[in-house]
Amino acid sequence: MIDAKELRIGNQIQRRTGQHLIVDINILRSVRRQPVFFMPVLLTEEKLIEFGFEKKEYSVSSDWHIGTNPVTHDWMLTITKLEGIDYFFFQNGGHQIRYVHQLQNLYFLLTGEELIVKQEIEKL
Repeated sequence: MIDAKELRIGNQIQRRTGQHLIVDINILRSVRRQPVFFMPVLLTEEKLIEFGFEKKEYSVSSDWHIGTNPVTHDWMLTITKLEGIDYFFFQNGGHQIRYVHQLQNLYFLLTGEELIVKQEIEKL
């Protein structure tokens, strides 16, 4: 089950059947009325690749990064995954990112832009 307060139009979620959806106003209304029919999409390495994140591996962790910060010329967003932990985190580990919509919302908060699948960007 997913809380409609966590969603924005454009987020990826799924029905209980596994069908993936992009949230629009009608889906948002449906989630508010019947939240048990909808679930978050688990964030995986495959999903990060779809969004265009690049991976940098270390001995006990891996960083996933995307974009370029115009001020520091470093990565715009980096999230980390430690070996043996089943979720990603932002910065000091206090901000767990388990689902795609959480990553999309974080990216929007930091950049003011939507995080969309890389193939969709190439079509634009």
